Amino acid sequence: MTPNSLPVLIMCGISCYAGLSRLVMYVLRMESRVNLYFAFVCFSIAFYDAMAVGLYNCSSVEAGVLWQRGQFFASNFIGGSAFLMVFALYEKKSVAFKILYICLLAAFLALGLAFPGLIVSASRPNVRSFAIFGGLVTYFEGVTGILFNLTNVLLVVGMAYILRIAISAARSRKREDAYFLLVGLSLFFASAFTDILIASNIILSLYSAEYVFFALILMMDLAVQKRFVSLFREVEALNVGLEARVERRTQEITGLVSQLYSKNAELQDKNAVLAELADRDGLTKLLNHAAFHRRLAEEFSASRRQLFCLSLVMIDIDRFKEINDTYGHQAGDKVILMVAEVLMHNSRDYDLKSRLVDDPAASQAAEAGPAIRLYDVSGRYGGDEFALLLPYCGAKDVLVIAERVRARIEAIAVPGLPDLRVGASLGCAVYDPRAKADCPVADLMQAADRALYEAKAAGRGRTAVSSA
Repeated sequence: MTPNSLPVLIMCGISCYAGLSRLVMYVLRMESRVNLYFAFVCFSIAFYDAMAVGLYNCSSVEAGVLWQRGQFFASNFIGGSAFLMVFALYEKKSVAFKILYICLLAAFLALGLAFPGLIVSASRPNVRSFAIFGGLVTYFEGVTGILFNLTNVLLVVGMAYILRIAISAARSRKREDAYFLLVGLSLFFASAFTDILIASNIILSLYSAEYVFFALILMMDLAVQKRFVSLFREVEALNVGLEARVERRTQEITGLVSQLYSKNAELQDKNAVLAELADRDGLTKLLNHAAFHRRLAEEFSASRRQLFCLSLVMIDIDRFKEINDTYGHQAGDKVILMVAEVLMHNSRDYDLKSRLVDDPAASQAAEAGPAIRLYDVSGRYGGDEFALLLPYCGAKDVLVIAERVRARIEAIAVPGLPDLRVGASLGCAVYDPRAKADCPVADLMQAADRALYEAKAAGRGRTAVSSA
């Protein structure tokens, strides 16, 4: 084995290892064609180095020509793979020149297979010998043919094109990985011209292509690694920025959610107010007709289930039309408001069993302030009609409280109208579920209306009681 074969053989093994590692990386990840093209470059260079070892150790021109032809095919694959790798590395979109370049390389390969004599001819030997590393090196080779020379020109043109791509990337995009390619491609150009001079016997030296191809592998690998590191840093920067944006967005969303909760609570409060207003009479603020009927149905159902007495009192202001005709509708509204005040604040005090407090001291205390029970219900039933719903109140108790309410109404003094006298007729109905369990609520209302009619028929200003 010649002295210069061993380093080339070592480079061949290293190229195979680099190509295999890149191929495995591509197969496992399947995410970047750069690794695939780089693996083809490495395998092609390893094949070129193997052909060079064979050339350095052959003993005839015929054998040397075969090894040279192998180098021709390897050079085509090296040029095509390197070209595609750089295009993929820098994401070039223009494909016209790439297609033309690859098609020409494929055409040269096809012509080489069909006409091997156009690559290197054994009939034109080129035997050279010189001493190096303390030994004699002899090249048994043929003169390169037109196809080999055209391929070398095409490879130079292709490498020049991707060198321009690398220079453009280094300038405009500030891509640091492009500098490694610039070094590797510059070495390639120097090697190409040197090998042309060696093949032409202008200078006597070892071929440099296999050594430069190995350097090209190193530079390409550094470029890919640098690109990977740059992309990793970009991804890290994007992640940091994304985390910051997500945190800001989360804070904004949290603030919006807090505002939403606040607005919802405010809306619920307003809805509750609206619902309350919808149940209230606009003038007196007592329950309106519909709301009073709902409460009546609820209390009637509870009375039936829990077996307690329930009383309904219907109140009608006496001669209210005469009040409006004599004193005006504003005076009539004042009367309605003052009657509503009586129904809201002047019911007598009851104990838990709905019994009237007959103690004089307690009654006197009841005269001094509001005494209506929390569970009594008052409402404006119509224009000059009112209604009271008294749970836990029997026949005896309802008559007492009705008379008390009637007395309070008759005591009303309208400011500015000393001659205005107010009176009311009251009809009371009592429902005792223990005596009549199947009584419908309509019967209670009819009984109260009937009692009110009796009170008015008896001369007004009276209270009448009826049972449902």
